[in-house]
Amino acid sequence: MKLFIAEYRLLQKEKFKLILPTVILSVLGILISSKNGFINADASSEQILLILFGSADSYPMNWIYWIILFLGYVVLLQIVWKSRIHTFEIHQLLRYRNTNRYWVSQFTMGFLFTSLYILSFLITAWITSFLLGAGMAFSLTWLLVFLFLTLNLYGHALLWLAMKMYWRVEGANMILVTLIYAGIQSPHPLLPLYYGMIEKIKSSLFTIFLIESVVLLFLFLIILRKAKKMDYYT
Repeated sequence: MKLFIAEYRLLQKEKFKLILPTVILSVLGILISSKNGFINADASSEQILLILFGSADSYPMNWIYWIILFLGYVVLLQIVWKSRIHTFEIHQLLRYRNTNRYWVSQFTMGFLFTSLYILSFLITAWITSFLLGAGMAFSLTWLLVFLFLTLNLYGHALLWLAMKMYWRVEGANMILVTLIYAGIQSPHPLLPLYYGMIEKIKSSLFTIFLIESVVLLFLFLIILRKAKKMDYYT
C-alpha cells in the first residue's frame, strides 16, 4: 500500500498533464463525430455506441474517433509509466526488497489511469449526445464497452511496456501505433483492437474476456521476468 500511495503522490504532480489532455481529447473526438453527423437527435444510445466504438468496416468515418482516443492514450501512458527520479526507484526496491511489489504498484496505477481515461470518453459521449437531443438510456452495452475497451487498452499498454523493457521506447511507440492503425483500418481477429470493438464482442463475451485475461497474465509475467533481471544500479 505504501508503494501505491507513493506512486499516487508522484502522479499528482502530473495531474494537469493527464487530466487536461484527456478532457480535451474526449471533447474533440465527440465534437468531430457530431459535426460529421454521426450523432444527432434521431440516434439512440445503442447506435451512438456502435458508431463511436464499432469497427471501421461498419462505420468508415469513426476511424477519426479511434485515432484520437488511442494516440492520446499512447502519449499520456508515457507520463504515467515514465522513468521517475531514479534514486526514488532504488530506494523503494532496497526498502521493500521485492521487485514484484514495486511493479504491482506500477501495474495498478496504469490500470486506474486506463479506466479513468475510457470513462472520460464515455461520459463526454453521453453528455454531448444528451445535449444534442439523442435518445439516451443507460444499458448493459455501456458497461460492456467500458469493461472490454479498458481491458483492451490496458493490454496495449502492457504490450508497450514489455517492448520498452525488452527493446527501447522508440520501437515500442512505433510498433504500438502501427498495430493501432492496422486494427482501426482493417479489424481482424489477429489484431488486438479487434477485441475492443463493440460489435465484435457481443457474440462471444466470455470467450473474448478469457482471451484478454490470458494475454494480460502473459504480459504481466514477461514484464516481471525482465524486471527481476534488470540492473537498477546502472
